[in-house]
Amino acid sequence: MIRRAYIKTGLLIVILLTCGQIYSQNQSGVFSAEVTGGPVFAVGETGGNRLKYGRGLDAVLAVNVFANTGLFGGWSVNSYTSDGVFSYRESGLIYGLQFTINPKESIYKIVIRGGGFWSNLDITGSDNTYAAGYSFNSDWKNGALLSAILLRSLGKEWYISGKFDYRLSISRVILPEIIWSDGTSESQTYVLMPRNLYLNQAGIKFGIVKTF
Repeated sequence: MIRRAYIKTGLLIVILLTCGQIYSQNQSGVFSAEVTGGPVFAVGETGGNRLKYGRGLDAVLAVNVFANTGLFGGWSVNSYTSDGVFSYRESGLIYGLQFTINPKESIYKIVIRGGGFWSNLDITGSDNTYAAGYSFNSDWKNGALLSAILLRSLGKEWYISGKFDYRLSISRVILPEIIWSDGTSESQTYVLMPRNLYLNQAGIKFGIVKTF
């Protein structure tokens, strides 16, 4: 599965570079590279566990292929904790189409993106808790992505950015049933995690963008 992720990432980069090379003749501002980070929030059903707000980081390459329409692709990592007991880390590929609104003689740009993500979920038990030592890595799953980005020019093709995005999980994570003994002579047990989990997310991220 991990090898498939790297293959998809490599193919996407090749497509971006090829399309950009075709369109970039006598053009400027065709390619862009960005790094953004900030808080992320679990939305709706997360399998019965209450997730605290998390931290997210995105690294994205984009290329215009026709006028203000382009392609984007990159890698994203979002991390959460669940009441200090379990840690969730979702990482994977993000990709799709984008449209840029660039008013004349304005220092601002607006970028609208729509696409998807392909990621896996790591769940680990925190140290010094009853879940210490627990580890689970899910299969790769799909989802839909929608982003709105505001760019402000700093000059010389540099921009600061503010981004809001929403991610909707299409495929669920199937968790194994987890049972721990409570340590008493009766050997009672507790099922501490659900079997089905959808991790839908909203994020507000800030960063820097360079166009070429």
